Amino acid sequence: MTLLRRRIVGAVAVFATLALSACAVPGQGEPGVAATYGDRVVTNQQVLDMSQAYADLGTASSGAGEPLTMLLLGPDLVAAAEKLGTPISDTKLQTAAQEWIAYNKNGGTATPEALELVHYLLAFYYLLTSPEGATVLNQAGIDAEAGVVASPRYGSFTHAQYVKTVNSGLNDVVAGKASLGDLLFVPFKQTSGFAGASPTWVSVG
Repeated sequence: MTLLRRRIVGAVAVFATLALSACAVPGQGEPGVAATYGDRVVTNQQVLDMSQAYADLGTASSGAGEPLTMLLLGPDLVAAAEKLGTPISDTKLQTAAQEWIAYNKNGGTATPEALELVHYLLAFYYLLTSPEGATVLNQAGIDAEAGVVASPRYGSFTHAQYVKTVNSGLNDVVAGKASLGDLLFVPFKQTSGFAGASPTWVSVG
């Protein structure tokens, strides 16, 4: 992971210099729907299930914004990582999930939802290991701000909040969290484009 750590240091400069975009689209939402993004529809139940995925891994999200962001952007980020030559095998997913569970020491199970979350976070991290991938990640935030329509209970997706949380994860990695070993993707579990308060009915583990 030493080479990846060096690459991600370079990605910090790329990400830090990218300009913030304009105002977010006000959320409207439909009953039972957390957010839509193009043809993608994320339901409140899916947000609950993805929130549980954090708990399945022996950790927790800090609110509904993190699982909702992963559900909205994750599939596209996985596709982008594959296009740039970093596909993620099922074996890698299983290994990473089990290592994360062991690291947290809280017990856990590599459920399908947990593996889905690990897939998104690994893709996120791998994209950050190159300037080209970091640019893709930044554009994903810009596009999401323009295209995500969220229920008012979640607030609006903003590029500024997205960049803030990504940079927080980058800082954690660059600060030298060597104890993470191969789990350098873990700090990006805090990535969220939503700054509003989490709905009270959402369990975060």
